[in-house]
Amino acid sequence: MKRLAYATVATIAFAGAAIAAPTFSFQTIDDNRDGALSPEEVTSAYALVSEIVFNTYDGDGNNQLDRDEYRELEQDIETNNLEQAEQ
Repeated sequence: MKRLAYATVATIAFAGAAIAAPTFSFQTIDDNRDGALSPEEVTSAYALVSEIVFNTYDGDGNNQLDRDEYRELEQDIETNNLEQAEQ
């Protein structure tokens, strides 16, 4: 019975680790190399980023993320704080 409990805990811990999304460099996502990230470029790298989330990080409202805006998004992805952005 202890083995089953340990296996269950290990499985849950492993599954939790898999939830965290990988992060990508700005240059990697900027497909057209224009120095800004479009919603399409961001969602192609991060399917979990909705239009609402994108717009939350688009501080100047130009429908693009600059490096600073992307850095904030990336930090929240790394720490799993995107839920707060959708509220």
